[in-house]
Amino acid sequence: MTATLWPLLADLLEYPRPTLLGELDAALASDPMDAGIDAPLRRFREGLAREGFERRQEDYTQVFDFSADTAPYLGHHLFGEESRRGAFMAYLKKRCGETGVQIPAADVPDHLSLVLRFLDRLEPGEEREELVRDCLVPTVARLQQALERKQSPYADVLKALSRALAAQAAPVSAA
Repeated sequence: MTATLWPLLADLLEYPRPTLLGELDAALASDPMDAGIDAPLRRFREGLAREGFERRQEDYTQVFDFSADTAPYLGHHLFGEESRRGAFMAYLKKRCGETGVQIPAADVPDHLSLVLRFLDRLEPGEEREELVRDCLVPTVARLQQALERKQSPYADVLKALSRALAAQAAPVSAA
């Protein structure tokens, strides 16, 4: 697993900014990744270069902001409107603060990009393993399937993320 993978995936799952293509190029050039992760990120990069970040902004809004089945909020997919979502968000807010992950005022702590930044800060251990196995893997699988059905370019980002999570979980399964 490369050192920049979780932050890179977090960046790709935030509202696109003009510098995204350059940041993606730099990450892909400087940090060798497993082919299963690299290939979908390169497809996403090619679409971004061809269509531009403004088009990617439209895609992002259409897919992540206007569709419940592809909302980028883990608690939504894991708990729906149950009270457990509130407990989950309180846990994430507390732990993000303890690990130095900044939560923008306009966002909530269960946004996928923030959870990936939190994952990047966690030491190996039970908390990290549970976050990957019980929260990220099922949510990302659900999002990836929904994005593939919609033929969204973000399906490639979720495919890369799914493969990275599988690689992260593999050592846990082998133990």
